[in-house]
Amino acid sequence: FSGNASGHRPENQNSHIMKTNRTQIHATRISCLFAVLLVASAGLQAATRITSVTGTVTIYTDSGESRPAAVGDVLQPGESIVTSYHSEAVFQADGIDVLLQENGSVSEPDGDMPESISLNYGIITGEAPRSSRGMFSVYTPLGTPEIGAGRFMVNSIFNVERQEMVLQVENMDGRVA
Repeated sequence: FSGNASGHRPENQNSHIMKTNRTQIHATRISCLFAVLLVASAGLQAATRITSVTGTVTIYTDSGESRPAAVGDVLQPGESIVTSYHSEAVFQADGIDVLLQENGSVSEPDGDMPESISLNYGIITGEAPRSSRGMFSVYTPLGTPEIGAGRFMVNSIFNVERQEMVLQVENMDGRVA
């Protein structure tokens, strides 16, 4: 038993215990903050973020509302980017820079489809880095090419003469599954 006859600890022992408790609480708060920031940054990295806009580029919501696209906009699940004639948008999807060419449309898939983008129609080009993360999926009305690494082009258009959808996929120096 330490302390004096009245059962109280000397002042310097109480001070040491209070400092230890404050340090533990402070360390716990920092750990919680770090965990929240880690989860938030993972969510931001997975989002589709517009990095460049040329011409008339519009974002449409599920409910049909529209707004002009701007650099820094982040698509929410179900929202679409649409480019007009002589327009284009560059966006980052899961760390991959993708160019949506004129007269095209892409959508942000729901949260259950990581490392992916939905190409509704038009042409996208980009370059998937070599990594161990897996394949980058491009959902289209006709199929889902998966890009492993390298420069790629995916074209999903409606051929008016033949009255059919056409899907063209090229990977210049990587692999497509």
